[in-house]
Order: sequence, then C-alpha cells, then structure tokens
Amino acid sequence: MSFTVKLDGDVVSVEPGRSATLTIEVRRAAPKAEPLSADAEPEVFELSQEGLDPEWVAIPVPTFQLGDDEPTTVRMVVTPPRTSESFAGSYPFVVRVRSLATGEARTCQAMLEVAPFHHLSADIEPKRGTVSPTRRTDAFELTLANLGNTEQTLVLGYSDPEDECVLSFETDQVVLGPGQQKRIPFEAGLRRTPAFGGVQLFAFSVTARSVSQPAVACSAQAQLERRPLVSTAGLVALFLLVLLGSAWWALRPREPQARVTLESASIVRDSPLVVQWRLDSADSLKIAVGDEERVVMQPIGTTQFFPKESGVVVAIPYRGSLQGPRVELPFSVEEPPAVPKPKIEEFSIEPTTVGLGQPLAVRYRASNAARLTLSPPGMDLNPSVPEVEIKPERTGTIEYTLVAINEKGATDRKTVKVTVVDVSQAKIVAFAANPEKLTEGPGVVRLEWQLTNAVRAELVYNGTRQKLEPTEGTLEVELQKTTTFRLVAYDSDGKTVEKTITVTVVEPKPPAEVPLENL
Repeated sequence: MSFTVKLDGDVVSVEPGRSATLTIEVRRAAPKAEPLSADAEPEVFELSQEGLDPEWVAIPVPTFQLGDDEPTTVRMVVTPPRTSESFAGSYPFVVRVRSLATGEARTCQAMLEVAPFHHLSADIEPKRGTVSPTRRTDAFELTLANLGNTEQTLVLGYSDPEDECVLSFETDQVVLGPGQQKRIPFEAGLRRTPAFGGVQLFAFSVTARSVSQPAVACSAQAQLERRPLVSTAGLVALFLLVLLGSAWWALRPREPQARVTLESASIVRDSPLVVQWRLDSADSLKIAVGDEERVVMQPIGTTQFFPKESGVVVAIPYRGSLQGPRVELPFSVEEPPAVPKPKIEEFSIEPTTVGLGQPLAVRYRASNAARLTLSPPGMDLNPSVPEVEIKPERTGTIEYTLVAINEKGATDRKTVKVTVVDVSQAKIVAFAANPEKLTEGPGVVRLEWQLTNAVRAELVYNGTRQKLEPTEGTLEVELQKTTTFRLVAYDSDGKTVEKTITVTVVEPKPPAEVPLENL
C-alpha cells in the first residue's frame, strides 16, 4: 500500500546544547481504483534518519501504525551537545520512513544548521613570578583553549593597574581551531627594579581577544614580586653589622704585619737583589739574606743585597717585643750570560784624498758593540746610524781609527788613511774653446771662461802669459798651429787652480797637380 511523507520544514536550526524538533507527517495513499475500506488493517512503519550523528538524534516513537486515511504525525528531536566537536555549519541529512510489512520506503531531504557559540579559556603559570636588580624578567606560560565550535584568531594584550609591568610575547597573534589548546611562553618584567626598598607585588592581566568578534575574549591574571637587593630591614641590619664590625676592627689587638716583595726573584751575579717592604702595625722589620741581617724602621722602603748564591729572603716584623708572621721569599742567582766580542764589519772613508776643510763621508757598521769611537777627532758614534760626516782640520796623511767596545770592555778596531791637501778656494766653473778643431788650416778660436772665488786669472799658451778677467769673459785668438791653452786662477791666499784645453789645427791639403796633356 502506498504512502507519503512530508516534513514541516526543510531546514532545522539549533544551537549546541539545545534541542530542535522536526515533525514528519505520514499519510496512507490508496489506489484510485480501490477506495480505502473502513476495516483496513493498521500497517506498521519505521522512522529513521541518515547523515547526522546518532548521538545527536532522538526519535521518541521509532515505529508507528497507519490504520486509516488520517495522517500520522511523528517527531524527531535533534540535540547537538554544547562541545567544540559540534562544529558550526550546515549538515545535510535524510529522513526515511519504511513499511515493516512491505519494505516500501519513502525519504525526504533536510538541512541541519548548527549555530556557532564562543567559549575561550585562559590560564597563566606560574601565578607569581619574581624580579630583582640581578634578574630583570621572569618566564611565564599562557595557556589558551578554544572551547567553542568555530575557529578564532586571537590578539594578545596585557594591562596592569600601576603601569609598571612590561610583557614580551613570542607572538602577539594566535589562531585556535575548535577544541584546540596552545601554550604561549612570555617574559614579564618591571620598569623599575631598585636595589633598596621593600618587597612589593604587581598584578597584571593578559587578554586574548578575537579579531573578527572583539566581544569574544578571555583573560588570565598573575603577579610579579619585586625583590630589592637589600630590603629596608636588611639595610638597617647591614648598617648595624658594618658599624659593629668597624668598631671591632678598629679596637681589635692587631699583630704586626709586613708586606715584603722582591723587585726580581732572579738576578745575575754581582747585580743587586732589591727588597721592598711596607709595614702595617709594625715599627721595625728584620731582613736576613744568608748571613747578612738588617733592621729597618721606615714604614715603606727598599734595600739592596748582593748575594753570591741562591737562597731565601727572611723578613720578620716587630712591634716592640711582639713578633709578627715570618715572610720567606726564595730567589735565585744566575751566572751572567757570555757577552760576544765586538766586530767592525764595515769602515770606509770617501774620498781618500780631499782638500782641507772639505767633508769626508765616514761609513761604518759594527755588531755586538755598545759604543763606537772615531779618532781623530775622538768622537762617539751612534751604532744605529751607518754614516757620519767629518771635516779634516790639518793637511797631510791622517789615520782615522774606529774602535768598537762591548759591554765588558772588549774592543775591535780598524784604521783608514786619508790624504788632506791644501787646495785653492778659486774654482774654474767653465773653460771652453769654439771651435776645438780648425779643419781648414789657421784661423780664429773663441775662448770662454767662468771663475768663482778668484782674484786674478792668467792664460798661458805658446810661451806667453796673458791676464784675464777673474770672473768670466771671452777672448779671440788667431792660431797658426795646434795650441794648448792653460787657464790659471788665483784665490786671495795665492793658491792656484788650473785647467787646460787643446785646439787642433789641421793643415790644408795641397792642390792637385794637373797633367800637361790636359792643358
């Protein structure tokens, strides 16, 4: 037998935790040729659904009868739990009515709309942190949970009534899906952490607020405890303790003390061992090195010993007859290192022939030399400078001696001879002939000269001596043969300097003889 199924609506809206009822009307439909009889047997039907979580759906009367043509109304109750698993959104489902007698079934499609709900949770661990001048921040962890049925993008913020707290999050935005939980570590500190003062608590609150729905938010509270290095009570106690300690220190009976040191604990034989001391609550100090003892009274000072072998310096401070602690300082005496002999590696003087008063360049180089001397004139030379300039003060042959001396007095010496002559102050700057060669026989030559520091000048040639200007000038001379000219310049002391040039005269070739037959 045929039947029809009708729903009271295609869409069922419900909020998680609440119930919504869907009414289903089932009516028997008899064939047109056979009208329904009054004594028709009731038929049993079964109501079910597909597509929804069975735990969400309750059917009070899952089976029912149709006895006549009056419709039968049955109900299906949908109650999604108020948990994050009940995601907000649309859920399509099918309502099925089936005849248990014939197996014939009818279906209707519907849509369940689950409304969104919001529930956020926040917690901070630990509930109390500690900061101090040596520990500026403390670590906390914020736990956020989305207990609603929609995804939330949350922005983190914080506040404190006294505006003293400073929080630093690893991230300031968190995305939480339905039922998701996240832990966000952060650092909390204070703007001021004084070294002195009392212990103080500062409360702060961390808020997570939805970006899309600012009214949806959650918060958690915690505290920061500020501890100074020294509390007020501790500062007073410390002050009293320091005061009592200072009084005890000032009034205590002190034994004589001395601070004794060595300038060097290792010395070379025949060099001094320097002992330094500073007395504290002592009026004298006895110092012993080997068999030698000394008593010093100065509060600060130094003294020297010349030990021949290694040993120990013993120092004992005294204040009156009260003896202080004994101080022992070992030392060693070493043999002096061998000093290498000095060696002159280079010694030269240029030029070896020079005029009186003219400079000489002295070049020298020596190894293992602590001192260099040059005689004459008996001057000390700098070993690090390779050259010096001197001027001879007499004529003749002078022997210059360089002596290298090391730290032990060993020497090495070298000698260089220099000839010093008494030269004229007059100088011939230029002396030339133009031309220097007469190729066509006798002719005229032009002589030019330039002198300095000269008071008189002469030109000597072909047995004649002619006076010239002592500064500069020119002279034309007619030559018949090759001639040598000698220019002599005199200074104010009568000393001379001279220079010669030779002008060559080439005899002309005789004319060639013409043969008689060509005439």
